Parts: sequence; structure tokens; C-alpha cells
Amino acid sequence: KGPTSDGRVKPDVVAPGENVRSAASDGDVTSMQCGPVWDRSRAVMEFSGTSQAAGFVGGAAALVRQFYREGYHIAGQKDLAQGILPTSALVKATIVHSTERVYTGYQTDINTGIAPDYAQGYGSVRLGNVLKVQVDGEEMDSTTQAHYVPNETVEDGGVWRLCLDVGAGLALAAIKDLRVTLVW
Repeated sequence: KGPTSDGRVKPDVVAPGENVRSAASDGDVTSMQCGPVWDRSRAVMEFSGTSQAAGFVGGAAALVRQFYREGYHIAGQKDLAQGILPTSALVKATIVHSTERVYTGYQTDINTGIAPDYAQGYGSVRLGNVLKVQVDGEEMDSTTQAHYVPNETVEDGGVWRLCLDVGAGLALAAIKDLRVTLVW
């Protein structure tokens, strides 16, 4: 849990890390170790900790990278011609932007439900909130859209402005949530 020694919020995000099950191994590549799932001594093992959560977030980062590399970010369909090589900042921004708060039922001075906090950062990773893709030709859910501005540079003391057009005829009351994520 945060903060860091210089006051930054950590963690950035949280992910499942308690009682995570994965394939078990006896370490012998010749044993062909397999077994029924109910025989946990042979088939699976269960661990808890940050190492378990790290695998989840690492996998999420790989999916985000693939999403941009394969051009899904344009229209929700694979379009290799539109693919880009996302920066680490864009991958991080996408993951942070996807988060939802985790409500544990406990309200403490570090878990107030207001993001970010030192217990869960911006919340739990939920890539489905921002990585929109078409499935079997169905239209994407247009109520949630994520857009990015690539590689803008602002000099020290400089200003950069961005105007957002929420669309003609869309009442402000209809806008559920506007989130802006800035990373570097």
C-alpha cells in the first residue's frame, strides 16, 4: 500500500491475487504430470500474494498491446493497416482508465471509495470498460468510448488544450461519466 516516499499514489491498480489457482508442476518435464482437477496435489495449486496479481495485470497489458497493434482501436474490428505500436504510457493509461472501484464493505481512512487511494489506487482492472470490439458483426456499445491523443509534448511552462465534442443533440444530463487519464 502507498504512498511512496515521495507522496505518489501506489498501487496504480489492483487485481485478483488471493487464492489464485494455477497449474501445478513437480518440476520434472518427463513426468507428464497430469491429474484430475479434484486431486489438487497433482493438478492445481493455490497461492496468494502480489505475484499472483502481477500475472493478471501483465496479461491485461499484453491484451491492451495486441488491441492497438491489430487496429481494434479504430472501429472495434481487426484492421492491421490501422495498427499502431502503443507506448508504455498508452498501455498504462488504458489499464488505469478501465478500472472500477472495489468496495469491500470496510470504510477506513485509506479506503474511502474515492479514487485514487493508497489501498487500491484507481481500482480493479476491467478491460471490457475500454477495449470495445465487435463480436460476430454486432455493433459496439457506443455508450462507452475511449479515445487517446498520441505523443503530445508540452514544454516546461507550456499549455496544451483539447476540446471535447460530446455530439450534437446529446444532453449533458445524458453523459454518465467523463474520465480523463493522463500518464507519462
